[in-house]
Amino acid sequence: MEYTSKEDIIHALAQSAGIADTYNTKYGGSRYDAATGTLYCAGIALPHSSLQTIISWYKQQMEQYKVLASKDKTLTEQYMRYAVAYNAICMLKDNLS
Repeated sequence: MEYTSKEDIIHALAQSAGIADTYNTKYGGSRYDAATGTLYCAGIALPHSSLQTIISWYKQQMEQYKVLASKDKTLTEQYMRYAVAYNAICMLKDNLS
């Protein structure tokens, strides 16, 4: 396979990492297209399916660490990291709609 640009290489690496429907865009800011469910962020487009996978993963991690943190207070910080990331993605999606 021949790559003609850095964007092609990045896209190919994303595909090999299992994020096949992520693609590069010239748009550099952040916005959410409610019509298509695509989040544009820092030159990357995350279609609805990828965004839902990311949101679900952070929610799962947040819930797992919430339970763990209730038993071991040293894990509270890790729970908070996942909670902040999950809520930030949800808020970004909601605010950019």
